[in-house]
Amino acid sequence: MNRYWAAVVLALAGALAGCGVVVPSAVEGPTAMVAPQAPPPPLTEPFVPAPGPDYTWIDGHWNWIDGHYVWKSGHWAVRRPGYHWVPAGWDLGTDGRWHQYSGRWER
Repeated sequence: MNRYWAAVVLALAGALAGCGVVVPSAVEGPTAMVAPQAPPPPLTEPFVPAPGPDYTWIDGHWNWIDGHYVWKSGHWAVRRPGYHWVPAGWDLGTDGRWHQYSGRWER
């Protein structure tokens, strides 16, 4: 890729980074995050109007990164016909640690 197109791609990525819209992949894979303590309560996020009628709000959630919880903000995602969104969350495992499961689209 020449420098011009690299600059265009970087500029577009930067411009779109703050949009709060995500186009979902066909398959959302599981996360292998494990934490020694329960996640904090969910944060209350400001209301952001939908960019259009074909969007679903994906709630924010806590991720365990480098020894502490980090909030991943919610965002609007394009709806997938015939699917519904199952939000990410955490379960206490039989090992006494907290295991994260990823959000995903299900039929």
